[in-house]
Amino acid sequence: MPNTEKAYRNVDPLSELAEDEILDFEKAHGLWFDDADVIFRAGSKAFRVHRSILSARSTVFNDMFSVPQASQAMNLPKDGKVTIVHLPDTEMDIYFFFSAIFDASYFEPPPSSPPLEVIVSILRLSHKYDVPFLKQRSAAHLEKLFPLDKERFSAVIQELSLASGSPEDVFRMVQCYLELALLSNVVDVQWILPTLFLMLSQYPLPVILSRDGWANLPASVQAEYLIFREGYMDALISAMGWLAALPAQNCVNKPTCHLHATLLSRKYYYTLGVRPSYTPSTVVMGGSFCTACITEAERCLKIAQNKRWSKYPQLLGFSGWDALRKMKTESGL
Repeated sequence: MPNTEKAYRNVDPLSELAEDEILDFEKAHGLWFDDADVIFRAGSKAFRVHRSILSARSTVFNDMFSVPQASQAMNLPKDGKVTIVHLPDTEMDIYFFFSAIFDASYFEPPPSSPPLEVIVSILRLSHKYDVPFLKQRSAAHLEKLFPLDKERFSAVIQELSLASGSPEDVFRMVQCYLELALLSNVVDVQWILPTLFLMLSQYPLPVILSRDGWANLPASVQAEYLIFREGYMDALISAMGWLAALPAQNCVNKPTCHLHATLLSRKYYYTLGVRPSYTPSTVVMGGSFCTACITEAERCLKIAQNKRWSKYPQLLGFSGWDALRKMKTESGL
């Protein structure tokens, strides 16, 4: 787990540098204010912002700016010199985080839908630098993306399926999920884990294992996910029970319905091996089955789906979805 102690312990001392010493750094678009009194450097970017606003939003920055600097006055820039602070965070994280602080419209609460990578970055730094309103807003977005009830989750999965994009989009999404898995314990949002792992399990395992985010996870979290994924796959297979119930007792064409059930079962097992996100559905029955078999299949499938849904929190040691809702409420986020 990353060190989440007060961020100023990881920040280099404030230093007074000549302006020509920052020319190698690109000014961050929209986050360079000529009248501001401090420049932060992260990666290849430079951010010139107002320390008074940061101090009002963040206890960490307020503490950092309050520490007396020997022979380094905290004065407004003059004589071609500016106060520069080196940050250990990535330039992307800082860009998203500072944008949320200095632009009220950049990171609005739901129903706005910022990209997941923006939510992850702001969640990470709002916790690290202690900005409560951004941390709470990030949690609100997580609740929307990782809901704790089956109907809402099914809608999110459907939207995710419809929005599936290029391989680069898939890699970026998987990386975000893995970063959230790392953050969940640190930021006290463990209640997202079952639905987060469900989302992650929609992708092939080799893709997950190839991401940097997987290597950054503690071995214990890696093991938790692999155990969860195995349980998830078992639950999908058990959901095949609706096909095993066919043909129905009142089927009007048992030989035909039995044949189609056998073929569909074989197709499903094959598809499950190459596309874990595939879920058995009576929609694929089309005109192949009689009305009685379709009705029986829908009844069995609904029972299987409810049973499967109730099992997911237990795979991670939680007693159920109600316990996760209580955990979220008690977290204050």
